[in-house]
Amino acid sequence: MISALKAQKNLALAIKNSPLSNFEIAKRVGVSHTTINRWMENGGVKIEHVIKVCEVLNIDFYSLFERGPDYDLSHISSLERKVLELMQKIPKEKYYKLEEVIRLLEED
Repeated sequence: MISALKAQKNLALAIKNSPLSNFEIAKRVGVSHTTINRWMENGGVKIEHVIKVCEVLNIDFYSLFERGPDYDLSHISSLERKVLELMQKIPKEKYYKLEEVIRLLEED
């Protein structure tokens, strides 16, 4: 079993590797960007904020307590980061637009 400290480190890693800025994550979670920075350095995140960050980053809460989020994006290009960022902003009711783009790309 992984400790709460490891879960905090995994959360910080997910935030760091997110295509979203700390400002954007903070805005979506409802806290200041300095709070996000403090969480990354010192932990101490309330459970309700952990859950909200997981929702914003589209990661499974329980993965933080396992091997960590599969979220190492350091190797991808800026274009790929932008695509991921845009995908995270699309509301579920507009996923059909993604399906249309995928169809267009697969035609080549």
